Amino acid sequence: MPWEISIGSWHVALQDKISADDYSSLMNVNTEDLTELQLWALEKIKENKAKAARAYNKKVRPKNFQVGDLVWELVLPIGTKDPAYGKWSPNWHGPYRIVETAPGNSTSKKL
Repeated sequence: MPWEISIGSWHVALQDKISADDYSSLMNVNTEDLTELQLWALEKIKENKAKAARAYNKKVRPKNFQVGDLVWELVLPIGTKDPAYGKWSPNWHGPYRIVETAPGNSTSKKL
């Protein structure tokens, strides 16, 4: 605005009245406040991620496989079809018999 050019900004007038040391200390206080705000935001992000993980994991049912169990292998992602077969595309292969299990519940299969 034209009147700000002739009169000057309130913030500029305040900056002119304080010394360089005071101005520097005020800027450092603002930087410390910003760091605290960033740390607070990081904690909130961690809390929200944990909350989302708990909500998701409520619906997950772990599957434990044992040696000798029969399992099926998914051929294509559910809802997709192979264009060569159309609606007659196979969804599963198998059954396969589990011959050994590994840590993390991964398995080896045998026909």
